[in-house]
Amino acid sequence: MDHIKIEKNPSLPDMIYIKIYDLIRSGEFKVGQKLLGEKELAKQLNVSRTALREALYRLEMDGFIDRRHGVGTFVISNAPKMTAGLESLESMTNFLKTKELTSGTIKQAVHEIKASKEIADYLQLKEGTPVIRFERVRIADGEPFAYDIAISTSSMLDKKFLNSDNLESLFTYFEDEKDTYLTHSYCEISAKNASPYLANKLDIEEGVALQVLEQIYYKKGNIPVYYGKSYIRSDVLKFHLIRRR
Repeated sequence: MDHIKIEKNPSLPDMIYIKIYDLIRSGEFKVGQKLLGEKELAKQLNVSRTALREALYRLEMDGFIDRRHGVGTFVISNAPKMTAGLESLESMTNFLKTKELTSGTIKQAVHEIKASKEIADYLQLKEGTPVIRFERVRIADGEPFAYDIAISTSSMLDKKFLNSDNLESLFTYFEDEKDTYLTHSYCEISAKNASPYLANKLDIEEGVALQVLEQIYYKKGNIPVYYGKSYIRSDVLKFHLIRRR
């Protein structure tokens, strides 16, 4: 099997993608600007139209450009968008690492509250049981993209957790400190326009579209560990599902 090799060098479409991406990020290709036609742009870049077309397709899928048939190709964003599949359970921190983005947390808040009937049902507790509500704004490369709420018992979100300097990944904390491995979650997805409160948290305009993920996370034995709710900016992160027959 020595003849089978993995080519690690970037392909021509990869290099074209990176070049145009850099021109957009640097502002040389400005948001709203119409790019040259494929023939002219390929000639300017000294590449084939086939390779250019593949790079443009990827740039469009990643949300940087919009190709309008019979009209032209326009730059629509200079900020990277992330897409994530919902088929596998993965921490947001690890997901950002795979996208080569630096994750961070700002505007943290912790409250001890009494479990409402809804939260108590989710976590299999008695209504009124004291629980910890942990709120934070998640950032990627310094840009706010999600407002998260996590609710669990004080035995899981304890003082050690609350005094920790690294609160990035709840998954890692539960595994390393609580010997608790999250096996699955039940997730409901909805949409919401940003209220004044959420707009302030995420540094966006009121009314901007948000994706809402509401989840109960479980460990082995179908035992609930924590409830989570995330308000996610649709212009930064989009989710997809792969459906097969």
